Amino acid sequence: PRLRLEYDESSIEDWFAIALPISINWQPVDISSFEHLTFNIYSEEATGGLIRLEDSEGVESLDFKLEKSIVPETDVSVRVRIEALLDGSDAFNKQKCRLLKIIGYKGAAFYVSEISLE
Repeated sequence: PRLRLEYDESSIEDWFAIALPISINWQPVDISSFEHLTFNIYSEEATGGLIRLEDSEGVESLDFKLEKSIVPETDVSVRVRIEALLDGSDAFNKQKCRLLKIIGYKGAAFYVSEISLE
């Protein structure tokens, strides 16, 4: 199964977003022992977006730009170093990670699957 993310042309905004809980009960998770966030992404075009993490206090990590990974019409396996997302983000609490946010730009459409922490 894949999560389909697509910009709605009737939207007044020039972006779209989803927030996925790290745990099934929406409780914060300690991600200190994990090294990578992995997922598969597929898009028919090289349109982009970004991903970021958010802790239980609403502090967000740095962004990972999806366009670095999108190869049109190819299912790409992506592995993002968690430390790269948190580098310079001293306020982010790794012991209380709560959400994965995926944001797409106007016109973007992609599929995401097999999201995991390793």
